[in-house]
Amino acid sequence: MSRSGDDAAGVGDAGAAVAGSMSDVAGNRPLVPFAEVRRRLLALARPLPAADLPLAHAHGKCLAASIAAPFDLPQFDNSAMDGYAINTQDVTGPGTVLGVAGFLPAGSDSGTVLPRGHAIRIMTGAPIPQGADAVVMLEYARISGNQVTLLTSSHPGDHIRRRGENVRAGDRVLQAGQRLGSAAIGLAANFGISTLFVHAAPMVGILATGDELIQPAAGPAIGAAAGLPSTGRVGGSVAQLTTEPEVSEPGTPSRQPPPLDSRLFDSNRPMLLAAAASAGANPVDLGCVPDDLGAIEKAVIDAAGRCDVVITTGGAGVGDRDWARTLLGNISTGTWHWLEAAIKPGKPFAFGQVNETIIACLPGNPVSALVGFELFCRPLLRTMAGDTMPYRPILAARLAQGIHRRPDGKEHLILSKVWLDETGDILVAPAGPQASHLLTTAAAANAIAFLPDGGPVEAGTPVEITMLDMA
Repeated sequence: MSRSGDDAAGVGDAGAAVAGSMSDVAGNRPLVPFAEVRRRLLALARPLPAADLPLAHAHGKCLAASIAAPFDLPQFDNSAMDGYAINTQDVTGPGTVLGVAGFLPAGSDSGTVLPRGHAIRIMTGAPIPQGADAVVMLEYARISGNQVTLLTSSHPGDHIRRRGENVRAGDRVLQAGQRLGSAAIGLAANFGISTLFVHAAPMVGILATGDELIQPAAGPAIGAAAGLPSTGRVGGSVAQLTTEPEVSEPGTPSRQPPPLDSRLFDSNRPMLLAAAASAGANPVDLGCVPDDLGAIEKAVIDAAGRCDVVITTGGAGVGDRDWARTLLGNISTGTWHWLEAAIKPGKPFAFGQVNETIIACLPGNPVSALVGFELFCRPLLRTMAGDTMPYRPILAARLAQGIHRRPDGKEHLILSKVWLDETGDILVAPAGPQASHLLTTAAAANAIAFLPDGGPVEAGTPVEITMLDMA
């Protein structure tokens, strides 16, 4: 089954639905394979504009244009080791004694000449002197006064880095769409490049919804979205908190007592703000609003004016108070989709556009919201950031234990722990009980295992996995 492409066939089209009242319940809606859901969502995505950034600020961004080497690398023949530069014609075998004619540290003049019958002490990175064709490692030389005894035979080219053996001038060294890691930043610096032309990171607003939500150390749920920073649609930095947190000792929880009624602390918003930042986006805290369609609509429209993506949690399903279908029908300026992905957890999902801003509506159960973000929103953000490889790698693993399940038409996404056995094989097992509300399991997981629809699976069964971010 394809996990990184968009070649899965859709099972019906539940998108572009006609908006109805919030109490409408759709019966027997077809399940849509998650690769097809993702294909429809990513069809809306375009890489954001690019600008030159200093190397110090380009890490994690994606190149908007490929870079060709301006010169050979290495730029000159140089020593790969500390030792002695020699001419191999002067060496008859182990025990050869040569006079020492000088010393060449890195950064020395490349015009140095090696006299015949002599060696020159040379350091790693120093230019090979004219007349030398090999370097003898320091470990295989014994110095006595102004002479050196070679303890090994040598061959032309030993321990010499030749000009251009790594890169020739004009070779493409960094690719457009490449996410810049620390080595890529170092390579750019190696060529004297001080700025890189990179795509902007998407600005992503996170909005929690629900009458039941309260904030740690902040009392009841806030009834209006937090103000957005004035940094514009792209660029800028990050989240605005809706309230000042209560100060407590490091490592201790808030002093606010747990709710004694049916209310819940809001976990989705902090979780998704962190997930968005980890995906390379600029997260914006939009606060929390109650289950009131007018308030939600206002918050989303306000955020759409300043964000590239707005992600909501709650209201994505088919319940009496689920509002995503009506919201998107009211505000979308193009095609929108309200559908059920053929996955468990994370089945309900809706998305559309308000002008250039993409709106994604995730479920309210925290594990479902996290899985939905991982499968759908993270690739969306990476695509908008200019990443030509927006999907996490898929690895082959084996189940360390059997898993009981029943056929239900959905692919099961098992939050799992992954480790290597003594042979180096990848083993995977559930990180805990699997349910859409159990963040304890999600917090213990370092991977998702994909189980196609079917019955029980035995230990040793091959499965596909994708690794998750770890703190």
